[in-house]
Amino acid sequence: MSEVFSKYLISESSSGGKFWEVLVNDSNMSIRYGKIGQDKSWKTTGFASHALAVKEATKKMNSKLKKGYVEGEGGADGGAVPTPAAERSFDELFGEIRSLLEGKVKKADMKQVKKFYNAIWEQDKDKAEAEIDPYLYDKFADLPYTYFSHKVEQVGRKGSIPAAIKPLFDADDLKLNPFAKFSRELKHRYNGRYMPGDDVEPTSYHEEYWIGQAFSLTDFVANPVNQNIESLYFDYKDMCEMQSYSNLMYPVGIKTLISNLPKLKHLQFANNWQTRRCGEVFHDAGVIAKLETLWFSDSGNNPGDLKKIATAESLSELTTLQVGFAGRGSRDGFVPDELKALAESTVITKLKHFSMHTDGWSSAEFSEVVRGSKVFEGLDVLEFYGGTIEQGFLDALCQEGENKWGLKELHLDVGPSISDILDEMEGSVCWKTLVIQLNWRWDNDSKSRLESVAKKKKFKVKFKKYVEHPF
Repeated sequence: MSEVFSKYLISESSSGGKFWEVLVNDSNMSIRYGKIGQDKSWKTTGFASHALAVKEATKKMNSKLKKGYVEGEGGADGGAVPTPAAERSFDELFGEIRSLLEGKVKKADMKQVKKFYNAIWEQDKDKAEAEIDPYLYDKFADLPYTYFSHKVEQVGRKGSIPAAIKPLFDADDLKLNPFAKFSRELKHRYNGRYMPGDDVEPTSYHEEYWIGQAFSLTDFVANPVNQNIESLYFDYKDMCEMQSYSNLMYPVGIKTLISNLPKLKHLQFANNWQTRRCGEVFHDAGVIAKLETLWFSDSGNNPGDLKKIATAESLSELTTLQVGFAGRGSRDGFVPDELKALAESTVITKLKHFSMHTDGWSSAEFSEVVRGSKVFEGLDVLEFYGGTIEQGFLDALCQEGENKWGLKELHLDVGPSISDILDEMEGSVCWKTLVIQLNWRWDNDSKSRLESVAKKKKFKVKFKKYVEHPF
């Protein structure tokens, strides 16, 4: 066994002082901290070797010394090094879990809870599920679903799925990570790549980088591990046209999800043009999900989709909606009618965030269509991207100065008429924060003028660069 590395630091204060302690036993680094006199629990991290563990412990110790801590007397000696989780008793491990969850819980605490739970499950699966699971489900109920999130990027068939996530795709793999049963969010990006790169021989391209059917949605929704899923995000990145036909999210795929995952609240897609004609699936009698978010980012919607969405009883809880009509608005002329259906909806009455990506049609049409709409007047955030922002748009949007909207945020990517839009901002303002997506037309003078107008009209302004679907 390697020599034990142990350091105990203290920091004096008027409230009695604090301690910080680190122990390295073999390749495990354990840390605890708190007020002097408290018996705090250890948090242990494993490393590839004893040397690496000592290196990290020394780095953390030096950071504390720079903050004013000094070496003190006390703490654990070599015989008090925490026992690895796998060697501790059921009661000890359950006690560690309770100590982490009884106070204010942070997302970072989930790593420790996961480690202790998996150790218990390895010792006695039946006892863990009978005694620990009900406690955890109760404690986790009030925590954000993002605390139980997984993210995986798959590059063609060659991309591997981490062991921690495999139970979501096959319940037989639960032994790899029993804590996966508490999963509530999955972000899955398919990276298809348009063409073979320098590192890919054309002969192997088909086998290694062709997406194909990554997994079965039918199996996914039937998997008991996924019955607590609240949020799903699917991104189809750099897929050629033929590859896109192989993705999972045709309307029938969406129907499979919303008809089988009862706790699903947030459904988002990016770069997926197979979502066209999806509106009808939300009218199916078998829908059990009550979505709060429906997001089609750079994903196509066809004529009739928004009309169907606006009248779907299954979407009565919807608070966030993004639709995309890029490349089709001016050619087919259907966008105003689609928006009118949403503006007049008696079903979607809780909408707070609406985002529309389109091009080739008039912003004046938008403001006229939504004028007087209770649905739109209830918004906190409005995003309008791609359409031509014309003179008169802001005046119409803000109800001729009546300020009925009261938006918290208005997002725009202003086109060639920046000067005219800035002139209008001298008049009606119905937002607290204006977010501008920058393009080449925004020079320093234009930005300075907008900042000056914002100061005078008392609203905040933010400039952002286009980022393709942060993952």
